[in-house]
Amino acid sequence: MNDIDDYLAWLRYESGKSAQTLATYRRLLRQFADAHAGRELHELDSQTLQDYLRKTLGGGKYSPATLNQHRAALRGYYGWLHRLRGLPTDPAATLKLPRKPRQPLPGVLTPEQITTLLEAPATDNPNLIRDHAILELFYSAGLRLAELATLNARDLSGDSTHHIIRGKGGVERLIFIGSKAREALARWQAVRGQLLKKAGETALFLNKNGGRLTERGIALRLKAYAAERLPGVNVHPHMLRHSFATHLLQSSGDLRSVQELLGHKNLATTQIYTHLDYQHLAREYDAKHPRAKKANPKTENE
Repeated sequence: MNDIDDYLAWLRYESGKSAQTLATYRRLLRQFADAHAGRELHELDSQTLQDYLRKTLGGGKYSPATLNQHRAALRGYYGWLHRLRGLPTDPAATLKLPRKPRQPLPGVLTPEQITTLLEAPATDNPNLIRDHAILELFYSAGLRLAELATLNARDLSGDSTHHIIRGKGGVERLIFIGSKAREALARWQAVRGQLLKKAGETALFLNKNGGRLTERGIALRLKAYAAERLPGVNVHPHMLRHSFATHLLQSSGDLRSVQELLGHKNLATTQIYTHLDYQHLAREYDAKHPRAKKANPKTENE
């Protein structure tokens, strides 16, 4: 550790780094030294350092900002060894941050599965009528779970096709509600009073005790409702939002509109759905393009 201590002492007097930065560098460099216990740090090559960033620290375990701190600490330390301690080359000079692992593509339901799931239940049970309205609203408006859970009865009153809601971060956004979802909501609002226990409750969706249905409650009810209609499919609120976005993009091809309807600040967030759309297009191409179809072995041999 002597070299590290000497480097930090030099850094404290020569660079004017703050006490917090020095403490961070000390912690990160000691973590690095512990990972290479039994080896001389000045003998490590650039590949060893790169492997440390990529394999030991990479893989999504640390944020990009934390990885950047590790790289900065290593660059500073080895640059000092190279310039002032006679290290022939600087193995940290070309250190690169590991690539951020690609997020798995969100699961989506097919249009056929959506049709099966959203078929209106033939029942007078207010709980099932409520659950059906929740599903319709998720898919029709592409709502986030938190957005739906905080809806009040007055927020979606009337038969309007569009409403202003308060979305992520308290930002107001416009949502559109299709005719099927409006019918399901009207049916729910007609029986909502059967679950209402106290006057003045503002929540749109109520639990069995008459209070607001929580995010967890919504997710559990949705899962139970879907299990009877789509056995073996793990349906969750975000899957309906993903399905809304994917189906809309497939039919319109308008990424900007999908961005607005999802309430995304950045287009880059919405672009994950282009990967899903490309998968759909690839399947369509393979199935329908004459030059993509597999040749008939008999035809090839004739």
